[in-house]
Amino acid sequence: MIFTEKEFETLFKFAFVRNPWDKIFSAYHFLLQGGYKGYNREWAKKHLSAYRDFNDFICNGLHRNDIRHCIHFRPQYEFVCLPLESRPHLDYVGFFEHLTQDFVYISNCIYGRTIPLEHKNKTTATNHVPFQEAYSEASRRIVGDLYGQDIEMFGYQPMQALTEQQLRKRELDYTPRR
Repeated sequence: MIFTEKEFETLFKFAFVRNPWDKIFSAYHFLLQGGYKGYNREWAKKHLSAYRDFNDFICNGLHRNDIRHCIHFRPQYEFVCLPLESRPHLDYVGFFEHLTQDFVYISNCIYGRTIPLEHKNKTTATNHVPFQEAYSEASRRIVGDLYGQDIEMFGYQPMQALTEQQLRKRELDYTPRR
């Protein structure tokens, strides 16, 4: 254990989450382009090359345990909830779709001031469609079923951008700390 329980409770804990449909679409294309390093490239070659396209992968591969154990396809709640808990053990949940504004809040909580947000790991230009246009009806439903806990926990709606309702719910769920 890195911290004692008492030390852990005093730390400001946060995470960013992303619309599951957008996250899965992005992860698929990221891995097809080679990912971070050789491991991602080899993993994609072994696990994604069998599918003719994104919807084929969703409909025929995403449910498999070997795919779901890939960090890029794991549900987000698994990273933010302690075992046997159904609520994130965090002080703040940021939304990828609200990244700049949420980062300002987090940097003020941690540093007492706004610090610049650097854009690293920038995806090279791709010619794929926006995620909302990429899904068939069947693949949209499958992602909704497989990532239902993420969708419910973080208030996402199928194929929609971040909503004001999600932001209001977050304000109620997470007490601001400054």
